[in-house]
Amino acid sequence: MRGVGLLTKVVHVKADKFVMPLRFDEGGGWLVLCEVRNSKSLATGHYKVGARFIDRIEDPWGDAKIPGDWLMYEG
Repeated sequence: MRGVGLLTKVVHVKADKFVMPLRFDEGGGWLVLCEVRNSKSLATGHYKVGARFIDRIEDPWGDAKIPGDWLMYEG
């Protein structure tokens, strides 16, 4: 996986960063740092967002903390 597409009610603009937890059916997961590549306003009031994965850490139990360097990430 290299990125994600999502619908959101939150406005995101190109280069915004956000953290997304991913859980897998087979168990485990990741905490992923994402960067917005595109965003489009929809008539529904939602936004269609495309983002690429910048970094990830393993999150086997769903309790991983956001790494401090992600809070200052300039990419």
